[in-house]
Formats: sequence, structure tokens, C-alpha cells
Amino acid sequence: VVPRRATVDSPTLTVTADSQTKVYGSADPELTYEVDGFVGDDDESLLSGDLYRQSGEDVDSYYIYGDYLYAGSNYEIDYEGDYLEITPYHLIVTADPKTKQFGEVDPPLTWTHTPLVNGDDPIDVFGDYGFNIDLARVPGEAVGNYWIYLVENNQCDGECYDYRYDYRYDDYYSRNYTFEYVGDYLTIMQLPPVANIPQED
Repeated sequence: VVPRRATVDSPTLTVTADSQTKVYGSADPELTYEVDGFVGDDDESLLSGDLYRQSGEDVDSYYIYGDYLYAGSNYEIDYEGDYLEITPYHLIVTADPKTKQFGEVDPPLTWTHTPLVNGDDPIDVFGDYGFNIDLARVPGEAVGNYWIYLVENNQCDGECYDYRYDYRYDDYYSRNYTFEYVGDYLTIMQLPPVANIPQED
């Protein structure tokens, strides 16, 4: 009778990927994990191979895979994946402050914005018209300060306040961005006093 050789099941390592986040247009963070289940003096030095993630750079969640992890012939691996979440890049649009003298025509209302990222072109992001911002100001011609607002999101039917707000375009192309508008004022200044020049008799 041939004696039977006893079989021993290999211990199982539980490898759990850490969830990760990054902002659209930035580099990927290092993909890391936690390990549990080593026997004796064994440790993570036995593990080889790297994690990798589902491809894509748009705002979304991407699965982190552990197919390439290996701990030698003495261990089985039970891998629990997670996700890398890409969040929108925050684009800030800032109105330029403006001034004019009482009685003058308004200057053009202009604005600046933080740069686009990831090599994006305004037309690719915002559609055929590119990044088109329409500003207006609170009506009035008396000396004072008049808030400059974003027409698309605030028609200013009532009172206009000094505030900031965030909004998202509904356009599919711009889902990788959130937007913050930072307003400012058009200031109407008093006319300089007219010097009285005494007339000679």
C-alpha cells in the first residue's frame, strides 16, 4: 500500500486596494493596498507586481485591478479592488473691476479665467462657441458701485448682492470642469470739480 501524502491548503492573503482620488488633468496618485494574512515572519516583501487601473481621464470612477500581484507558491491571493475617482477641475472666472466718470459711456465688461488643463481647447470643452461669458451690470448712472454679474445664471431681476457661486454647465463636453464666478464692480466716479478762474475786470 502506497501511503497517501497529506495535502496542506496554502494560506490566503487578503489584498485590499485603497480608494484614490485625483483632480481632472493631474497625475495619477500611487496605487496602494493593504495586506492581511501572512504566516510567521513573512511580510509584504514576498509580494511582487503592481496595481493598475481602468483606462480613462475624464471625470468618472475607474476600477483598480490587482491581477499582477503574486506572493509565491505558498500563498493564494484574495484581491478586493476599489476605485480611482477623477473629480472635476475647478475653473474660476473673475470679472475685471471697471471705472468710469459720471456721464461717460460704460467701458466693455471683461473677465479672466484660470487656465484649462489637460491640453483642452475651449471649443472641445464648451462646444462650437468656445468659452463664451456674457456679463452685465446692475442698472444705474448715479455715482456709486454697480455689481457686475454673469447673465446666464443671474438676470438680476431683483436685488444683486456681492457674492460668489458655483455652477456646472449641462453640456457633456464640460463635465470635467466645475465653475466659480467671482464678480466685481463698475464704479461711477464723480466728475472732478471745475476750477473757478477769476475773471479780470
